[in-house]
Amino acid sequence: MKKTFLLGVGAQKAGTTWLYEYLHGHPNADLGFMKEYHIFDTLYVPECRHWLNTYVQTALTSLQKDPTLQDKSNYVFKLLDFYRAPTNYFDFFEHLARSSASLQLTGDITPSYSALDSLHFKYIRSELIARGFQVRVVFLMRDPVERAISGVRMRLRTRGEPTTAEIENEWLRTYYASMAYQIRARYDRTITNLEKVFEPSEIKYCFYEEFFNRSMIEELCLFFDIPLHEPDFTKEFNVSRTSHVIEQSLRHEVYEFYKPVYAFIEQRFGQRITTELWKQY
Repeated sequence: MKKTFLLGVGAQKAGTTWLYEYLHGHPNADLGFMKEYHIFDTLYVPECRHWLNTYVQTALTSLQKDPTLQDKSNYVFKLLDFYRAPTNYFDFFEHLARSSASLQLTGDITPSYSALDSLHFKYIRSELIARGFQVRVVFLMRDPVERAISGVRMRLRTRGEPTTAEIENEWLRTYYASMAYQIRARYDRTITNLEKVFEPSEIKYCFYEEFFNRSMIEELCLFFDIPLHEPDFTKEFNVSRTSHVIEQSLRHEVYEFYKPVYAFIEQRFGQRITTELWKQY
């Protein structure tokens, strides 16, 4: 039986970390040494190039601490090797998949892969197919307004500073239309690019608002060709909730900006998503 490669392409703040943790604990899955490898977004998406600088600085710091460090003994050197020659990325997963007979699933869940274009998806798919994988793409989506709010709160949380409602509103007003946010929220563009490359049977679309239930995880395990491993929905990861109120007028402003996304999703998946799962602003 062919091994499965999961390509998780987003969206950020839509449940991808929970999915990773679920698979990390699955006896038939091994996603390697990271959740988000950030290889192809770093190589091909200008807004994501900062990942390379981050890893280079991390590598330099490691070498300063231990000049004898072998370049395969630290995750950051593996990543730099993947950037140097992306074929090494595919070779790594091929070797990982062959390392155990019980291993049925491996993969890479990097939400900002949602910004890749069809040519990049075509390259990734062809390399994986050439190595004997069956490819499965998962795209988790969340109400764009709520996703933007959660994204802002996550950025503020990582700064480690106290926040207020005024700060959260100002950050949302400043960043919701930035390219860094758009590349993660233009679901219409991501879906269009995916469907130019992958077969319908290779893509699974899910919505954050109805993701955390046993039947959905059963569907995903069937999609991945792995047995169900009982999910634990009491676990939460990267939670960004606060009690601060986001102004309704600002929510409407964000909604208007991403209105083409709402329209596309409604046309593609039906009104149930935009009227029952997502809010009206």
